[in-house]
Amino acid sequence: MRDLEGNKKIKWYLEIIGNAVTSYENDTHAIYFDYDGVIGLLEQAQMLIVDSARCPRPADLPEHLPWCEKLSDSGEVFDPYAYVDMSHEDYEKMHELMAEHDESEEWER
Repeated sequence: MRDLEGNKKIKWYLEIIGNAVTSYENDTHAIYFDYDGVIGLLEQAQMLIVDSARCPRPADLPEHLPWCEKLSDSGEVFDPYAYVDMSHEDYEKMHELMAEHDESEEWER
């Protein structure tokens, strides 16, 4: 429930900001505010949301399968094979083959 309440509160603040900005778009009386400050804070908020987003491990996921709660890895490439039901040896072999494939593509360029 905390997540739903948090989402509602964030949407409420976004609506207030959107309404204020829209009401300041007046041809008759120019109204200004600290655009750079607001944009900077919104950029920080956007980064915080992306970097802090989490997804709890599914209850029915077998324990031997790896799981990462983070939805974003701060620029690291998402590895879809991390969640495939395969042995550790197969997983390592797959990454070796992927690295070889990447190296062969470099030579083709």
